[in-house]
Amino acid sequence: MSNEWKKIGGDSPEEEGEKTPTWDFEAKDELVGIYKGVKTGVGEHKSNVYSFEVDGVVYSVWGGIVLDDRLKELTGEETVKIVYKGKPSGKRYKNYDVYVR
Repeated sequence: MSNEWKKIGGDSPEEEGEKTPTWDFEAKDELVGIYKGVKTGVGEHKSNVYSFEVDGVVYSVWGGIVLDDRLKELTGEETVKIVYKGKPSGKRYKNYDVYVR
C-alpha cells in the first residue's frame, strides 16, 4: 500500500493532477459529447458539475436550474447535445435546449 496522499473531493470540478477544462457556452454555444457523469455539491453554491467527452477531451459543465432539470434523466454514456439559448429577457437564469441520442 502506498504511503502517498492523494486529494479527493473538494470544491473544484477539477481533480488533483487532472485539469478538466470548463465548456464556455458564451464562446461556443453548442456542446455535443458523451455524458460521463456528475459531481454534486461542488463549490460555494453546492452546484452540480457534469462531465462530457468531446473529441477525446473531457469537459466540465456547471449545472444550474435549467440544466439540472434537463440532465437529471441521464444515466449512462448517452450522446448529448446542449444548445445554449442565452438569458431570457428580465430573467436571471440561462436557458438551454438538451437533446439525447
